[in-house]
Amino acid sequence: MKKIIIIGAGAFSREVHWLIEEINNTKNEWEVLGFLDDNLENKGKIIHGKPVLGQIEELKFLSEDVYSIITIANGNVREKIVNKFKNRKYATLIHPNVSIHSSNSIGEGTIICSGNIITVDVNIGKHVIVNLSCTIGHDAVINDYVTIFPGVNISGGVHVGKNSNIGTGSAILQYLKIGKNVTLGSLSNVIRDIPSDCTAVGNPAKVIKKYEK
Repeated sequence: MKKIIIIGAGAFSREVHWLIEEINNTKNEWEVLGFLDDNLENKGKIIHGKPVLGQIEELKFLSEDVYSIITIANGNVREKIVNKFKNRKYATLIHPNVSIHSSNSIGEGTIICSGNIITVDVNIGKHVIVNLSCTIGHDAVINDYVTIFPGVNISGGVHVGKNSNIGTGSAILQYLKIGKNVTLGSLSNVIRDIPSDCTAVGNPAKVIKKYEK
């Protein structure tokens, strides 16, 4: 079995621990050593039978054969952790019930939760989170550090830029482009391209806030 440490100790971290249990029910693949989290109040806690071993900085003391998985929803934080610990091995976790074609490309560190359908010729980058029960259509491109919340429908040919967040229950029509560092509000319906560095919400989705670059 491969050893793995879960980075983060929040609610989604518990869900990822369950995902790993589901993988192990199909194929005994992972031994979870515990959790790392920068909230000092969590140190020593037991989560689903596994300890919070310390802060994320403890990664540098772990053996090189231990895999990591980052379960923090904020893609910018995930990127900072990866850049700080460049020599770590990162697991790619896909729930056994996910419907996914062999033509798809999935980057390291990516988490694909239960109930997802990912069709054909899809390119999903590194350290992406695809939460529960989403659909991703043919030829879609999901760049690094994107977070896709539950129940999202991404149509064929859509491009989602790096570090973007796609809110729960949103839908994006075919061949549209979502820029980098975009926050798309829950239940948004995207019918035109969304530029980088903004928040967009609504049906149809409209930009309500622009970020300084």
